[in-house]
Amino acid sequence: MSREGFSPKPRVFISYARKDGEEFATNLRKRLEKDEPEITLWQDRAEMEGGVGWWKQIEEALDQVRFLVIVMTPAAMLSEMTRKEWRLRVGVVNPEPSLHIELQEIVGMWVKAFNNGQDQRRA
Repeated sequence: MSREGFSPKPRVFISYARKDGEEFATNLRKRLEKDEPEITLWQDRAEMEGGVGWWKQIEEALDQVRFLVIVMTPAAMLSEMTRKEWRLRVGVVNPEPSLHIELQEIVGMWVKAFNNGQDQRRA
């Protein structure tokens, strides 16, 4: 929640498999919140409210965001939930994919988050 007392509309939905991607996804979210606060994020463990249907909250978040970032791990590749999120984001809700627009920027931040803040990309 922002300092003004309301949650801004998220721009990026972070999708991952809890089995092997939760720690990375959480570290990515925390790094982006710290280094790029203008990029509003949605991650289930940080944003979901108790007592409200979990899939409804995911659908609403996917409907609002502009970008879907999938933490691609072996479990995510096999996850039906990851596939459902992908299909909902790029198929039914938003038939025009917009994922490529800021991909290089997001991947650069992802690399930094993965390397504990050390940007190790080669020039």
